[in-house]
Amino acid sequence: MCRAVIDGYAYELGGYVICIGLVILVSVVFYLGIRSAIEKERASIGALYAMGVKKHEVILMYLAPSTLVAFIAGSAGWLFSVWFKTGEIISPLKRKTLLDLQKVWSRNQKG
Repeated sequence: MCRAVIDGYAYELGGYVICIGLVILVSVVFYLGIRSAIEKERASIGALYAMGVKKHEVILMYLAPSTLVAFIAGSAGWLFSVWFKTGEIISPLKRKTLLDLQKVWSRNQKG
């Protein structure tokens, strides 16, 4: 197997690892932001409960903005990935499986 193909799959795997890491990082940032907002407004949340606002409405009030931002950012990321088709640029074998790569490699070693 040529070195360029191995490098292409290494870059693709690295991209997946970085993507998963970024998703985890963004999730932690959203979690910390929501938690600090709830802690700061603890007294007003108690007052809302006392006035009869239901618990799910308060939860929605704090989660809706973060969820909306995450959904928009995720959709934009997906659209960019479809637009640029990074996997086809990096991978010359057009996303072959590992088994297919082993067959190609064994054929190249014989001949």
